[in-house]
Amino acid sequence: MPLNFLEKSIIATLCYYDIFDYPLTGLEVFKFLINPLYVVGQIDNIYQIELEPIKDISLGGVLEALEGEKIKKLVSQKNGFYFLKGRNNLVKQRIERQKIAAERWKKVVRVLKFIQGVPFVKMIAVCNSLAIDNSKEEADIDFFIIVRRKRIWLARFLITFLVWLMGEWRHKQKISNRICLSFYVSEEFLSLKSISIKPYDIYLANWIYQLQPVFCQEKIYEDFILANQWVKDYLLNFGLLKNHYYPSFNQI
Repeated sequence: MPLNFLEKSIIATLCYYDIFDYPLTGLEVFKFLINPLYVVGQIDNIYQIELEPIKDISLGGVLEALEGEKIKKLVSQKNGFYFLKGRNNLVKQRIERQKIAAERWKKVVRVLKFIQGVPFVKMIAVCNSLAIDNSKEEADIDFFIIVRRKRIWLARFLITFLVWLMGEWRHKQKISNRICLSFYVSEEFLSLKSISIKPYDIYLANWIYQLQPVFCQEKIYEDFILANQWVKDYLLNFGLLKNHYYPSFNQI
């Protein structure tokens, strides 16, 4: 019996995160649930397999599907993590990388104390591997920063100078555990759809939802989520669950 819409969505999600050697909890599968129409839709059309979308997908429905016989033929579970068959080693690896990430988050707190007061900065978020606690020893710490309109170059200079002064700026061969100021946007251009790869950019969609805001002014994070509702085409539950580091870091 072929997989239904939800089952294909679960498999697509686990396959995507398998690329990054990252097993998921049941809640994470629900949160990052990929729309299979963007992954297998064209293949299904070729073979004339109908794929009926499900309007309302609940956490309970996802957890029930994960324990279903069809999913179990393709997916294993260990210590609360789900992963593709034959990838049991990912559970130990995820725990090891979480320990590395825990130390990196301490550095984020220290650096944030210095740069959150920079004029014109509206939001600072951690992105890439640390955002999902999947840090390797050689990895850096990536920041995504939203700046007030027409002030992006000044804010970038001030932040870079402060991070350099702290001896934490990533440059040349100094990469591991350094701060990479990799992505700035103006508050005028919160939608990132224009930089997405056509026709499909599942990576950018997940990247946006993985962002962990650590400093926010006003409701800029909510505005950012609203400006990127196109991500819902890829991730069925986009915006449904807030990322857990927001807004607690505002109290630093």
